[in-house]
Amino acid sequence: MIQKLKLEGASIRISGCPSLDLAWVASGRIDACLNTTHMYEDLAGILIIQEAGGFCTDFEMSENNGYKKDICAGNPSIYSNLIKVLKLHNSK
Repeated sequence: MIQKLKLEGASIRISGCPSLDLAWVASGRIDACLNTTHMYEDLAGILIIQEAGGFCTDFEMSENNGYKKDICAGNPSIYSNLIKVLKLHNSK
């Protein structure tokens, strides 16, 4: 998936702290984050992103309610490109 994102022009950064990544998405410091984590740990970050106007789904593009393992969060301007890459990844 990382290679596909790079082909779309993404700059990849792995912080190791999903909560920080979510806060940075909400603040606009980064455009998106993809994490595999226990979602209930990130409920506050999901809410902050949604309140800031961002999106938050799982890797299958279903709305993330905090009980799923995967998180895809970002700003609306890159949503279509990110979903395109995730669909390609999910089809394999």
